[in-house]
Amino acid sequence: MSYVLSIDQSIAKCAVIVWQNNEPIYWNVFKSGGTECKKKLKSVTYFDKEVDKIDFISDNVIELVKEYNVEKVILEGLALNAVGNATRSLAGLYYVLLHKLKQLDLVEPEDIIVISPTQVKSKARLLMENNGELETLNDKGKT
Repeated sequence: MSYVLSIDQSIAKCAVIVWQNNEPIYWNVFKSGGTECKKKLKSVTYFDKEVDKIDFISDNVIELVKEYNVEKVILEGLALNAVGNATRSLAGLYYVLLHKLKQLDLVEPEDIIVISPTQVKSKARLLMENNGELETLNDKGKT
């Protein structure tokens, strides 16, 4: 059986879905935050350093790849016009995910598919239906 892992990478909330025959069979969101945060949530794992958040997320992703014997990984590419600290951290996560997949020889390089952010958003808008009507999101994630 063929398993595919799709990743919507983010440092704060990294969403993953494992697919089998185009059906989602597992999904999760790996949530991380900084220890300086005053209000701690049980669903979030807190770290002092950004690199520790990246390790936490990438280690969880690698465990899923191993557990489901994933054959193909699909992830969102980087927005080339984005700037700032969050963008650098996201680029770090992106690199670490690609590096670990290659280093551990878990997925063939040609089976790591990178989709541009605009393609991802376009497909998501088409798939987000609410009572048969197309639902679209604005830049702030609101309908």
